[in-house]
Amino acid sequence: MEDNGTKILSVSELTAQIRQVLQAGFSSVWVEGEISGVTTTTAGHTYFTLKDESAVLNAVLFVGSRRAGAVASGTLLENGQRVEVFGEISVYAPQGKYSLNVRKIRGRGIGELMIRFEELKQKLAVEGLFEREKKPQLPPLPHRIGVITSPTGAVIHDILKVTLRRYPNVQIRLAPVRVQGEGSAESVAHAIAYFNEHCGKGSEWEADLLIVARGGGSMEDLWTFNEEIVVRAVAGSRIPVISSVGHQTDTTLCDYAATRRAATPSEAAEIAVPRKQELEFQVAKLARSLHAIVEQRVSTFTARLSTIRASVFFRHPERITETHSQRIDALEMQMGKAMEKRAHLLHRRVTDLSARLSILRSQWVNGERTRLARLQDRLTQAPAQRIERYRQEVVNLENKVRLLNPLSILDRGYSVTQRADGTVVRSVQEVQPGDELTTRLADGTLTSTVTTRKGTKTTKETKETTISIPSLPSLSAEGDANG
Repeated sequence: MEDNGTKILSVSELTAQIRQVLQAGFSSVWVEGEISGVTTTTAGHTYFTLKDESAVLNAVLFVGSRRAGAVASGTLLENGQRVEVFGEISVYAPQGKYSLNVRKIRGRGIGELMIRFEELKQKLAVEGLFEREKKPQLPPLPHRIGVITSPTGAVIHDILKVTLRRYPNVQIRLAPVRVQGEGSAESVAHAIAYFNEHCGKGSEWEADLLIVARGGGSMEDLWTFNEEIVVRAVAGSRIPVISSVGHQTDTTLCDYAATRRAATPSEAAEIAVPRKQELEFQVAKLARSLHAIVEQRVSTFTARLSTIRASVFFRHPERITETHSQRIDALEMQMGKAMEKRAHLLHRRVTDLSARLSILRSQWVNGERTRLARLQDRLTQAPAQRIERYRQEVVNLENKVRLLNPLSILDRGYSVTQRADGTVVRSVQEVQPGDELTTRLADGTLTSTVTTRKGTKTTKETKETTISIPSLPSLSAEGDANG
């Protein structure tokens, strides 16, 4: 801190604050400009600048964003292309530079050629012209190669130089064609058809491989190899085709239709033929290995032959039969002993099983006898237990009947009044003056005559005429039944 209280920042602190401000203020921004200074690292990251009339802006497209589809279809990352870029501003602290981390990039306008390119690519892909498994395989060592390119320029010279340096024995036939301008597409397609027709299987000059090549240029310059007639000729070739059109970043429909794509004409030659020195080295190595194997086998068989010649059996062959005869006798004796031992073991096993069976039979009989005795005891005890249970049930029922007997209420001072016909009187409305009634008490009965009846509560004046107190029977189940 200075005396006035101002904090002095380090370079790292200031850069961190700048980065924080820039990233917060420009976390998602669209920028339009012209691409310049395109550079792609070995890791796949692409660095370039966006510029207009007054300023430039550093930009980086990381390989992860590219794989995620950041580059719109038909957009070319080439110098001079005008694009619209979306991303966020970031600060690279070690160099104190800010740049735009690209998340999306698209052309400001898709040109007519790109529209035609995508439409034809989709059409031919649907037809299956780009399927690799349907294409003929490249030969491991071609003897005759047909080259379809311009007779002038560096392309044919590069192919010849690399091919003859790697494998001088190969034969090359050039089909000179126009690679740009009017009539070029028909020229290339005709050359491919010529090789397939006159240099196919069984011909005098049988081509093993075709190379279709052209140098770099703009999309318009390379358009010959996007024409449908050329793409169909390459896809329909019975002879394998290596396509080497434009630079490494250039892609044509011819590349999709070919058996293999090469970034440069020199690479096409390297793909086409192996190095003769490598083949000679491999052949020599195999020859040495084969010679060593043969020598080893000869040595092994020679040693075996010497051993056989020196053996007793070779000098006295009759000993072989004698040895085998002795072995047969020994085996016969062993077999007899084994059978005798087996029979003895089986006899002993039968004896043991018989003894075990006798014991098990005795145990079973004793068990059955014990079980039978238990059943007999249960059979003897069951009737007595059942009679006792029934007697207890009768006593319980007797007690219940005694409790439920309606006459048992008389012992508590109540009475039952009956008419002459024996029906019970429940209301004063049921009797008339002059009716004879019998009233039953706990210790006897009273006979009376109704003289008056009054209101809802009838006053019953009784006239005692006869009192008979018989001896009531006991209110037992038996007495109730007799009563």
